[in-house]
Amino acid sequence: MLRKYEMELDELKHPLMVEEYVYMLAFDAKCNPLGVFELGHGSVNACILNPREIFQRALICGAVNIVIAHNHPSHDTTPSKDDDVAASKISDAGKLMKIQLVDFIIIGNGYFSYAEEKRI
Repeated sequence: MLRKYEMELDELKHPLMVEEYVYMLAFDAKCNPLGVFELGHGSVNACILNPREIFQRALICGAVNIVIAHNHPSHDTTPSKDDDVAASKISDAGKLMKIQLVDFIIIGNGYFSYAEEKRI
């Protein structure tokens, strides 16, 4: 299968490696922000998300609501099967700990919100 790769340039026109970044936003019960955590950055098409590391951070700061946001370096915001599995696992783990996954957002050319699409 052929894969399309895109090259981005910085302000000095030097090529940049486009990677996937994943962040968690943590909130208290009134949705006041408690912190922003970088959960990882991966390659051009993958980043491993482990619910254990996500909820360690959420518990340490006292969060009861979280949002996971990540980019797709391809700029296509269509959720992958891996995105669907990750969102489901994080949501299920959060239910056990009473920490709600409020949204799972994919950023690219625009964005895709699992909450807006009622997929979590």
